[in-house]
Amino acid sequence: MRRKMRKPAAVLFFTSLLLSAAVSSSVFALDQNGNADDWPDAFEQAKAVECNMQVEGVINSRSDVEVISFTTDGGQNAYTVNVSAMDTTSYSVGVYDEFYGAGNTIDGGSFIASSGKTTARGFASLSPNKTYYVKIVPRSASSGRWKLLIAKTADDAGNDFSSAKAFKEGQKVTGTFEVDQDIDFYSFTTGKKKRSYWIDFHNMQGASQIGFALYATAGDLSSRVGTEVQIYPAHNAERSFKLSPGRTYYLKVFGAMEGSSYSFKISPSAKTIKKQAPSSFKVESNYSRSVYVGFENNLRYDGVEIWRSTNKKSGFKKIKVLSNDYVDFDDTKTKKNVTYYYKARYYVKEGKKKVYGKWTKVKGGKHKY
Repeated sequence: MRRKMRKPAAVLFFTSLLLSAAVSSSVFALDQNGNADDWPDAFEQAKAVECNMQVEGVINSRSDVEVISFTTDGGQNAYTVNVSAMDTTSYSVGVYDEFYGAGNTIDGGSFIASSGKTTARGFASLSPNKTYYVKIVPRSASSGRWKLLIAKTADDAGNDFSSAKAFKEGQKVTGTFEVDQDIDFYSFTTGKKKRSYWIDFHNMQGASQIGFALYATAGDLSSRVGTEVQIYPAHNAERSFKLSPGRTYYLKVFGAMEGSSYSFKISPSAKTIKKQAPSSFKVESNYSRSVYVGFENNLRYDGVEIWRSTNKKSGFKKIKVLSNDYVDFDDTKTKKNVTYYYKARYYVKEGKKKVYGKWTKVKGGKHKY
C-alpha cells in the first residue's frame, strides 16, 4: 500500500499566501450599497488613467458613481473625453477641474452618453500639467457597462495668446480644428515701413462657420483691430487693415467643428497692388443724364480712383476717389451726346504717400437725354 507524501509546511504556507493574494486582487472595493465597485466614487480616491488608453467599468446600482482622473502634459494638446454606453443604460458625464472639485464642471464639461452609443466632448484649452476628473453617473438602469477613452491630440497652433504660433507676412498658413470649438492663435510682426495689410482667409472643409479676429496686444480683447469675421463653409473672406509698423499682432481663429480646416495669408497691400486692376470694369449710358461706371472692388486695398477724358488716348483727369466699399459711380457732370472715356485703378495709402495698381482698359459711354 502506497502512502501519500505530505507537502512541506513551507510550501503550504507560500501556497496559501499566493491564493490569498489572488482572491484579494479579484475583489473590488465596496460601494455605498455594499456592492463590489471597480472604480472609486469619490474625488479624493479617483483612480488615474493614461491618455489614449481605453478603460471600462461596471455600474452596480442606480446610486453607483465612478470617478476617474487624468493629468495633462506640458505640451500644447487638445483632449477628447469619449464615453461609450455599452447597453441600455445612459450616463451623465462631468469633467471637473481640480480646483473646483465636486462643485462645477469646466466649461463645456457636462454631457450625456446615450445608451448604446459613444459620445465625445473635446477640450482645446486644458491647463498643462494639471489633474482633471471624469465623473460617470447612471441615468436610467441600476446596472450597466461603460468604456472611457481620453484621447490626446497635438494642437497645430497655440490655444492662447502666450502660445501663439508665429508666421511671416506673405506666408500661407493652414490649420485644422482637433476638437469641437477649438481655438487657434497665431502671431506675426509687421514690417518697419509697412502699414497697409490684407488677409485672405479660406474656410476649406467642415460643416460650420469659422471666425477670425485680429488683436494688437496679447491678452487684451479690447485691442481688437476691426470686427470679427464669420466665414461660411467652402467660402473665403478678404479684409484690409491699417497696422503699426514693426509691431506684433495676434490672429485668433475660432468656432468650428472637429476636423474643420482653414488656410490664410496676411500680406502687405503694396506688395500685390502693382499687379492688380479693378475687374469687371464697365461703362454704360444711363437713362438719366449721367454715365454709369461699374467695377468689382477689392477689399485688399483702400479704394479706387476714376479718371475721365473726352479723348480715348490722352487728357485724362481724376474725377472721383471711392473707398473700398463702393462698386459703382454715376458721373452726372456730362453733356448730352458727348462720348466720355474712363479708366480706373486701385490705391493704397502707405504713410503720407499712395501706392497704385494697374489701370483698367479704357472704356467709353454717353447719354442722349
